[in-house]
Amino acid sequence: MNSEKSKSTSPGSAPADFSRIRPGDYLYFGNLAPSDRQYQSNRFWGVALAAKYDRDIQHDITAPLPLPDNSISGIQAEDVLEHVLYAKVPGVFDEIYRCLEPGATFRLSVPDYNAPLLRSRSVYNSQGMIICDPAMGGKVSASLNGGLQAEVTTPDGHVWFPTYTLVAAAIINSQIRKSTTITFHQCWVDAQSYVLKDFDEQVFFVRRIPRHDARAQGKPLSIVVDFIK
Repeated sequence: MNSEKSKSTSPGSAPADFSRIRPGDYLYFGNLAPSDRQYQSNRFWGVALAAKYDRDIQHDITAPLPLPDNSISGIQAEDVLEHVLYAKVPGVFDEIYRCLEPGATFRLSVPDYNAPLLRSRSVYNSQGMIICDPAMGGKVSASLNGGLQAEVTTPDGHVWFPTYTLVAAAIINSQIRKSTTITFHQCWVDAQSYVLKDFDEQVFFVRRIPRHDARAQGKPLSIVVDFIK
């Protein structure tokens, strides 16, 4: 397993239990391990296909959240939406926007496939599009007639490869575009230019940014966006 946390495993049999959430609590999409800062704050609940830890709630984030409108004080999705089919991402955003309290924050972070490190390890088709990241569960085969064929070989593999353009399009196609503010803190706008701003991590800590991850040599490695409803 690489440095990213496992986000996608086979569902278990326990029902989702959102009744444990109290006013002022936050949701964290993905498993929430005791070593995570969000766990240690005692305000976050993990939302994952399989509940692995005591603060996890079993639920498929592509399905509607069993929560009232305007009921959650904050949501974070860290290194998880790249494991969800891209066509389903706007629907996930819709549910996040619906459930957030007015004035509450949703923080999104996904790997940035315009970052040199991720671009260098990826496989491209003849049109110059990334079709596979072997470091994240991707495998490529080739044939004379079919050309390159990509598949995801692990349950937690990346099924799409986020860029500023793709994330922005998903936002536009979702109700989350109605947020009071949308701020891209860090990202590569294209393969040559990037945005790199400091941001408050007191509540929503992000692991894969230059402050905590030296692999990118001080440049963005993730797309980090805040939405305030």
